[in-house]
Amino acid sequence: MMTMLGLPGARWKQNNNGKDDLRLWSNERYQRQAIRFWQDLAKRLKAHPAVVAYDPLNEPHPARALLDIDEVKSVVFSDWFTASKGTVADLNRFNRRIVASIREVDTTTPIVLETYAYSSADGFRFLEPVTGDAILYSFHFYEPWSYTTKRVNNGRFAYPNRMPVGWSGNVERWTRTRLPQMMQPVVAWIDLHNVPANRIMVGEFGCNREMVGARQYLADLIQIFNGQKWHWAFYAYREDTWTGMDYELGTGKLGWKYWQAVEGGKQPEKLRGDNPLFDVLKREFR
Repeated sequence: MMTMLGLPGARWKQNNNGKDDLRLWSNERYQRQAIRFWQDLAKRLKAHPAVVAYDPLNEPHPARALLDIDEVKSVVFSDWFTASKGTVADLNRFNRRIVASIREVDTTTPIVLETYAYSSADGFRFLEPVTGDAILYSFHFYEPWSYTTKRVNNGRFAYPNRMPVGWSGNVERWTRTRLPQMMQPVVAWIDLHNVPANRIMVGEFGCNREMVGARQYLADLIQIFNGQKWHWAFYAYREDTWTGMDYELGTGKLGWKYWQAVEGGKQPEKLRGDNPLFDVLKREFR
């Protein structure tokens, strides 16, 4: 799947000194460039055997152009969304234009559209379906972030017995109903717009491999996705240098020889392999 991490006016943050480039959502000139870019790209790539879909922009977050937050449950976001309709900051408008531009040159390759607020499940509350064939809608799932992210978790939380209560630092035990509840906006959107389940894709999901309960967390998510008949793709498979979600490495810490090899330009493949954590994913592809 051809996924863009950046576009004209939306340079990828990691290649932009850690700063968001939000010109795409405030300047019509950059948006026209992005739309033309995708049309040119689709014209070259259509019918290519290695391309299964186009994803115009990874984790769009247009509200960041005006707000310090991008939390779709807030009243501030709702007010921003209403005010942004029909403007260059309108993600739904952007999606319609991108799809129309691509379809002028490629009528068959699937197009994957991501939701508001960094492709969150809650972003479906504001997403509008786009008319056309072979359109899919995608969200990413790393919730709760304070559990799945090592530097935030810092050993405090474990799935399912010690899960965070908001940002209070307190913990509670989760049952199997909690994860599906966090995806309820997706289910409600499907019902509201009568969208087939096979038009939904979980474009990314994952958990730092060292987190306590990571194996069960991934297994429970996959069970939910399969039960809903949604497409899914885990993050990540053999990242270049980051090992946090390289599940073939298991759940343990890596020794100094691993990092010595990486710094020497080598990929120590022998450390990768089958293990209980990776097997949760691997068994789905047998």
